[in-house]
Amino acid sequence: MRRGRGWWRKLVLAVVGLTLLAGMGGAALAAEARMLNGAGATFPYPIYSKWMEVFGNETGIRVNYQSIGSGGGIKQITEKTVDFGASDGPMNDEQLKKAPGEILHIPTVMGAVVPTYNLPGVSAELKFTGDVLADIFLGKIKKWNDPRLTALNPGVNLPNKDIIVAHRSDGSGTTYIWVDYLSKVSGEWKEKVGRGTAVKWPTGLGGKGNEGVTALVKQNPYSLGYVELIYAEQNKLLHGSVKNRAGKFVKASLATVTEAAAAARRSGEIPEDLRMSITDAPDGYPISGFTWLLVYKNQDDEARGKALVRYLWWAIHDGQKLAPSLKYAALPAEIREMAEDKVRLVSYKGKSLLAVPATGGSRVRLRVGSTAAEVGGGGKALEAAPFIRNNRTMVPVRLITEGLGGQVNWDAATRKVTIRLGGSTIVLTIDKSTATKNSRSVTLDAPAEIRNGRTFVPVRFVSEALGFKVDWNAADQAVTITR
Repeated sequence: MRRGRGWWRKLVLAVVGLTLLAGMGGAALAAEARMLNGAGATFPYPIYSKWMEVFGNETGIRVNYQSIGSGGGIKQITEKTVDFGASDGPMNDEQLKKAPGEILHIPTVMGAVVPTYNLPGVSAELKFTGDVLADIFLGKIKKWNDPRLTALNPGVNLPNKDIIVAHRSDGSGTTYIWVDYLSKVSGEWKEKVGRGTAVKWPTGLGGKGNEGVTALVKQNPYSLGYVELIYAEQNKLLHGSVKNRAGKFVKASLATVTEAAAAARRSGEIPEDLRMSITDAPDGYPISGFTWLLVYKNQDDEARGKALVRYLWWAIHDGQKLAPSLKYAALPAEIREMAEDKVRLVSYKGKSLLAVPATGGSRVRLRVGSTAAEVGGGGKALEAAPFIRNNRTMVPVRLITEGLGGQVNWDAATRKVTIRLGGSTIVLTIDKSTATKNSRSVTLDAPAEIRNGRTFVPVRFVSEALGFKVDWNAADQAVTITR
């Protein structure tokens, strides 16, 4: 058979091309999967939908999420039929024991569950107390014009109509937040019904998902239900204010949800495993809660695990910027730092799967008053700008993890920061000038402090305790940290 000139060259190029394509495909697969599957809570579905869209556009990784309720999310992650579950109620000890491996709770955003109602002829914002809400859902308060409701809402013409209670019919983290609150404010509710993602309701109609309860309230005059704030606002449903532990009637908003989390942090109510409850917090909106992604610490598939930690890291950083527009509160800085530490634990065969932040540079340069920094020769945006206090330069502790390759853990109960870097472990306490390095006492030239939700340490501490060199340029008000 006669062949044209150069046929052998075309054949060689074809073979080489196929070999390269095969190699590239294998490398891509080993490096990172291009699709993830998750299922669970309806509470965060609006923000998760937005995240999936933006994250997919930025990375090319498609995330499929089924909004089936927190109970379904816990079930599917336990059975390992999804890459991540999602729940608004933390898994309890019994549920965790049933899982075939250790499951981590990664908080993503905060939201509020609100009492929403359909009262023809009434447009006022009603006031509720926890005990009144509990007794309505216990079936003890049956009429809208019950004396306890009218006393809370003077001047509002509440009708002599039966209250139609609407609740979830499926396993639900929204339910968990609601009944967790009722269990804290009503001894009778705690004894007779209790808390959980699913409970035996004493009265009312059941709807599936936040969507189902929203529909029940819209379709049934004189009804009262509970839904996540965004569902009430998107569907133009009235929702009332609730009396908090401080004695104030508070309406759900981003600010009041954030205040509830801040009050819980101040009172030391945030555990290390992040399975936290901020309902009935000392201040803020009292029916607030976190929502979590549930992931296995030890991943079975390296490629899917890498894609998963990339998504988790993106969610607790870039994704936070999208939360306020959808009526969710972003994670407070301290909680985000604790979440970062959990993401770092996700591993394959004992090796962390997190590709960011980088392993840490040998040089960091930053300026007082600026969030722009240079890390290892590249640009980096700090979460907070360094400042000077009493002639001491204070730098954000997160710089140590993101810029220098260390690890930081925050304990809200003791107000202690633990820093691990280069084989050393440093423990310091907010507002104290003493610390420990590898269990030996060291003295700081200024105490660590919290400013605007960020933890700062004196830059001299970086040099003396961690073995770095610090150079100060007074003219530029710049600090250079080198190994």
